[in-house]
Amino acid sequence: MTVVLDLCRKANVTDPRDKVYGILGLLPPNIAASISPDYELSYQQVFCQFARTMIKDEKGLEAILSWCNFKELSSLPSWIPDWTTYFSRNHIQWLRRRKAAGSAAAEWSISPDDPYTDNQYLTCKGFTFDSVNSVSASLLENLPYRSEARTIQQPLTSTSPNHYGDEKSLKAALWRTLRHDHPYLCDTKKTCLEIRWIDWSALSRDADGLSPAIWKSMNTITQNVFWQTFESFRQTNANFSILGLKLRDMFPEMDPWSQWWVAENSEDSEHIELLNQMASDMHLVVLALTGRRLVTTSTGYLGLAPAELLEGDIIAVLYGCNFPVVLRPCEDKFYFIGECYVDGVMDGELMEAKERGEYQERDITLC
Repeated sequence: MTVVLDLCRKANVTDPRDKVYGILGLLPPNIAASISPDYELSYQQVFCQFARTMIKDEKGLEAILSWCNFKELSSLPSWIPDWTTYFSRNHIQWLRRRKAAGSAAAEWSISPDDPYTDNQYLTCKGFTFDSVNSVSASLLENLPYRSEARTIQQPLTSTSPNHYGDEKSLKAALWRTLRHDHPYLCDTKKTCLEIRWIDWSALSRDADGLSPAIWKSMNTITQNVFWQTFESFRQTNANFSILGLKLRDMFPEMDPWSQWWVAENSEDSEHIELLNQMASDMHLVVLALTGRRLVTTSTGYLGLAPAELLEGDIIAVLYGCNFPVVLRPCEDKFYFIGECYVDGVMDGELMEAKERGEYQERDITLC
């Protein structure tokens, strides 16, 4: 089904309504039977009808919500995927297999009941549990390769709320977050967080001619097509506070030059394998970061969320949706900003907290 929906978005059609009508023969029969081509309808109405049908058939909200890409001036409700626009994030299917809402079934209604009416609202059962406190720069805001951040994005404080404990645990949470806790290479001995921090200004002042040696030692990593993107991201966000610690402090230092060179300039198979693990992990991280930002929350969680989010946005759990979601208040309703990964709440932990009375169930209406 995911492949078909991806085809729907990428299809080159002159009439946007054919984004849906053109794939009816590829859809499950029960879905296709609920949609009859009607070119008297606007494409917005067609997309609304399709979303309504998908939610009803799939029994889970992520079937539609995972395709939403928030556009402030869109003519569609924020919870309706706009199949005419480019989707900026990579679909990591593992995120859709989590169980943030535990076993709670989706409870939803769409108002008005007429599926052919624009500006429909989706009302779901769930609860809000946090808000976005800070956001990193996205890949689109990366500094040029070999540049360094010069200003601190926010003050650091050792009293920041932190659900993860000591520095080692926080680093582990960052690693899981950067990759959406994907199972691939989850037991790797070396991760992208073991790639040494590069001080570009020091390299430019290096008088001992060690730069070629450094690049030779890191050859497996720096030859990876994602290296420059990854390096620019971490340099751009060097001073971003990960719940009280700078991002750059999560990586080992490159100095002293000579000791690093002696320790790591090895051509044995074990060393090469470790470098390959780092490079593969870096690859996965860049895929996850595409179209997303690192975020910290007001209560001390760490997450990865759509680049369109803003500080102050709300994070919620919707019943029948396997991932947490980012919402933006709009009077008594919310805009749907997108799916998110929040480390430590992806497998029903908050449902247990709700049962203890820590969170209150409510109707959440998406506009």
